[in-house]
Amino acid sequence: MAVYLASYPGGTRQKNQALIGSGTRPPVFAWRKSRHSGKQHKVFIPQESTNKELVLVVGDSHLRSFVEGDVVIRPHGPYGFGFSSSLGATAHELELEVQQLHVDRQVSLCVVLATGNDTDKKTLTQAGQDFERLLSTVLRRWKKACVVDFPTCHTVSEAVQNQFRQEYRRLAEANGLRYVSCADKFPMDNLGLWVRDGVHLSVPEGVQVLADLICKAVKDEVVNTRAPTSCPGEVTAAPSKPSTEFPDLVPICPPPKAVQSPAPSHEGGVSVGHDSKMHEKSS
Repeated sequence: MAVYLASYPGGTRQKNQALIGSGTRPPVFAWRKSRHSGKQHKVFIPQESTNKELVLVVGDSHLRSFVEGDVVIRPHGPYGFGFSSSLGATAHELELEVQQLHVDRQVSLCVVLATGNDTDKKTLTQAGQDFERLLSTVLRRWKKACVVDFPTCHTVSEAVQNQFRQEYRRLAEANGLRYVSCADKFPMDNLGLWVRDGVHLSVPEGVQVLADLICKAVKDEVVNTRAPTSCPGEVTAAPSKPSTEFPDLVPICPPPKAVQSPAPSHEGGVSVGHDSKMHEKSS
């Protein structure tokens, strides 16, 4: 079980916006905007895990809490987790970031978090084409990849979201990639999994579910190519621990943060550790 070390106020609500989710998350601060996608963008690479193989998770604002250090996936076994988050990004905008993403370590596996931001912006055909280009770009950069389904939201009909999921799964499998589904992991009646906007996941409840899915994707890849004893997230001190608890997600008490004003002419920041200051990426 995760140990909750802090509780946070939920996000702010726009005027006349209905309250949907009942969960909470840490206060949200601005990041620098990327000159590639125009989205606020930030990367976290764990420097304390330089002796471990790097799993890089690429996605939209659902990864914000991992980048900010509000939650942490323990780097058990031979793996450490890095995250690239582009707020509000579509598949096309994620592809732009992947093309230019600078990581000074070898990436053993890239986990693509499918974005749900296309479900109310583009047709299924357009979104599918953008998603396939994203996957092609990822595979050109890194040898191994897999896909995790996008978390359900309350602002788009379930029928539409399921259509996009089916298309994304089809495209992933056509490219030889595993697709980890999450439709049944976010039951719509469990409002504690979302904050008040009904889109963003709560911390820690909603993000716990996402972390489990990410690590399931990594474990599936590892089991396919290696002995199960080297799976990420495995706690060697307690080998009898049920697999349903794999892995541990540990919410941490973040240090006080200063508000960072967006700077449209600069790229997003790269954090080399959760206690490190953000600096600009080189081109």
